[in-house]
Amino acid sequence: MRFESYTADRANDFAPQLTRIAAARPDVLFLPNFPEALNRQVPQLVRTGLRVTLLGADSWDPQSLPALPEGMAAYVTNQWRPDLPTDSARRFVQRYREAFGIEPRATAALTYDAVRLLLDAIRRAGSTDPDAIRDAIAATTAFEGAGGTVSFANRNDPRRDVSVSRIRGRDLQTVRLVSPE
Repeated sequence: MRFESYTADRANDFAPQLTRIAAARPDVLFLPNFPEALNRQVPQLVRTGLRVTLLGADSWDPQSLPALPEGMAAYVTNQWRPDLPTDSARRFVQRYREAFGIEPRATAALTYDAVRLLLDAIRRAGSTDPDAIRDAIAATTAFEGAGGTVSFANRNDPRRDVSVSRIRGRDLQTVRLVSPE
């Protein structure tokens, strides 16, 4: 395993790092970067001739990613995709398209879920008192949203479904929905 890093103030030319990566002949390259860096890295990576499988995280914006060349794929985790195989996701996408005439992005679905979760907590708390709402959110289990199931169950961080999507060229397809144990 090899690690390469860069600093944001010098994040335009990745040739030194990519040269070292190419010399290691990897099969997989994990790029946990934001779109600004990623959109510069991928074309430079392609120019090196490396044909590796890329791995990314929810910091990626797959819709803005440059097209990957033939034979190259990427897998990315995300909290929401329009093609999630759930009824709640399908209903959200249909209503969003009807209302706005465009495909929803993850921020739309996650904001929708956050507002619905907040309203559900207020209803369950029977109050708009901030402490009561906080306690109701903390007690949330199996909340079904457009992004899948969310549970806090008295943990600070929610347990939620995560999608794994494959990118080939410009095609993005959800290959698996992973639910926490």
